[in-house]
Amino acid sequence: MVEPFFSANKLSGYLNGSIMCPPLQITTKNKIMENPAYATWKANDDHVKMLLLSSISEQAYGVFTGNKHPMRYGKLCNGYADSLASIGEPVRPKDLVLTILVGLSSRNEFNGLVTTLTARGTEIYFDDLQALLADHEFVHGRSKIGTPNISQAYNVRVGQSTGPS
Repeated sequence: MVEPFFSANKLSGYLNGSIMCPPLQITTKNKIMENPAYATWKANDDHVKMLLLSSISEQAYGVFTGNKHPMRYGKLCNGYADSLASIGEPVRPKDLVLTILVGLSSRNEFNGLVTTLTARGTEIYFDDLQALLADHEFVHGRSKIGTPNISQAYNVRVGQSTGPS
């Protein structure tokens, strides 16, 4: 799906390695200076990474909609991040967490959690996010079951034996 975009914008070389990273600095007239080709290469490389990450997030989220568990979505995103790291393109932990939060933000039941986590002043890590998602799933799942009304609770209590008769 994203391949035509890379091809049309002459970015395929960033994916297949044919467009190599130029040196950060060059020497001209015995003076070391920043290589302008490096800045262009870095900007294009970052755009390619962002596009890849956003497409992975959309695909992963599309797989886990409806009754699927958000923790599975997080693990799938983490698997993609591991795959990217294995080919020399590691995903920063903060970017992984943000990718997961963006994917979950389209589900209404996660809006509050996503807002709270993105407004925090401290960074959250993948394992902590997974723990929070597990808690959220537990609470959200329990709230779907519902709580008994007062007459149901009374009937259960009255119907119980309190000892030998």
